[in-house]
Amino acid sequence: MKGRKFTRVQRNHAQSVLANVDDWLLVKVDEWTWTVMHRYLGQARQIRNERWK
Repeated sequence: MKGRKFTRVQRNHAQSVLANVDDWLLVKVDEWTWTVMHRYLGQARQIRNERWK
């Protein structure tokens, strides 16, 4: 899977959820969740979208 960097708004939200945002890539954006992948480990994880709050 290929990923991309977070936008500025997405990055601000991801900093509150993930420990180190620079190590994660955004793979898929759904209405309520984001799928992110760790750059080095290849570990996938789902986090809640900022709209979930």
